[in-house]
Amino acid sequence: MVYFIILFQIFSSANLDFLPRAQASLGDDSSTVEADRRVLRGTRVAVVTHAKFAVHEIRSGGMSLKEYAASNGKIFAVTWTGTHQPDLSSIFGTYFEDFSQANQAAVKVKGVRSHARIEGKKVTVERFGHMGSIRGKAFVQSLLPQGVSLDEIK
Repeated sequence: MVYFIILFQIFSSANLDFLPRAQASLGDDSSTVEADRRVLRGTRVAVVTHAKFAVHEIRSGGMSLKEYAASNGKIFAVTWTGTHQPDLSSIFGTYFEDFSQANQAAVKVKGVRSHARIEGKKVTVERFGHMGSIRGKAFVQSLLPQGVSLDEIK
């Protein structure tokens, strides 16, 4: 068990520059979603339209990335699920520094790695799962469309 925890720590903190990087990020315009599909060499699975937002889903190499765009076109949330974590600096964009600082300040509980909620000043990130099955979501509260519940971001 300790072996797997060590491997998880290595891979979760590894420099994964060899993986394709998404182009759209939190706060960007949804018109960049197609560029993400090309960069990730993925398939644009669906665009599901809700009353106040649209969800753009891209699948690539064992990972599904969903970008949530408000009616004004701004990406207010992203979710991911798959065998590996995406490049967070790429999908968080200008919000990555806020996340990074909050993550460093977060209290680490030894032996508990299955779920983490990091709340920065601007962005909130939830990551959970285990090696080979990782999920997460990030959202910017100030960009969340009025009347949209966090439960709708899946």
